[in-house]
Amino acid sequence: MTRKIHINQSIIKTKFINMKKSIVIVLMSILVSSAFSLCMAQTTAPQENKNKTTTSDKQQPTKVDKDVYTCPMHAGVKSDKPGKCPECKMNLVKKEAATAEYICPMHSEVKKDKPGKCTKCGMNLEKKEIKKSNNPQKM
Repeated sequence: MTRKIHINQSIIKTKFINMKKSIVIVLMSILVSSAFSLCMAQTTAPQENKNKTTTSDKQQPTKVDKDVYTCPMHAGVKSDKPGKCPECKMNLVKKEAATAEYICPMHSEVKKDKPGKCTKCGMNLEKKEIKKSNNPQKM
């Protein structure tokens, strides 16, 4: 009878050791997968943050565009003040500043100044040209 008890105890010890090994393997697997997912989250997070606009971005003062005057016949002639083209003596005209804005086709309130994805539906934003005229219109 003591032999049976001794055999049963040795079987229990080996099962207990196997269970410890299994627990260690499971914990190591969890640790490795957590470390991997953390590394992946850090590499993808900056890309996601680039596409998000915050209210602080909207409140920052915009860069003041300087007026640029060009010759209608000679695109290479540029000046920061009105005057005459040195090549053909035509009046230089103020160039209209054109900027682009990216808008979601489904959510028109989602607007960004760079290409990206909509924060609501994930669709690609579409480019929309915005012309800012520096010349006041005469009526």
